Amino acid sequence: MTTTPTTASTTAATTATGPVPPIEKVRVRPGDIVTVKLPWSGAVMHLRLADQIHSVQLTPAGMAQILTPDGQPVSFPVTAGEAGIYHDADGYYTYPAV
Repeated sequence: MTTTPTTASTTAATTATGPVPPIEKVRVRPGDIVTVKLPWSGAVMHLRLADQIHSVQLTPAGMAQILTPDGQPVSFPVTAGEAGIYHDADGYYTYPAV
């Protein structure tokens, strides 16, 4: 049996007002503070911060410290992924809060 390989659509998403531009990754290095929309991860839900926009600092150990609006730490550091900072072959990255 012969199968034809399929490819993902390259058509950009559209809305009633037009095409939606792709969201670019933002590279993050340890010590950087980025503003993210926190995901619905277990640790973030426990802190009751899921789906909220917060500043997050990536630590040298690869953990993420969620910060209050005045820059103070919120409780304990969580893993980077729990705070919406991910890792690939080129290092850590996140997507900007929208």
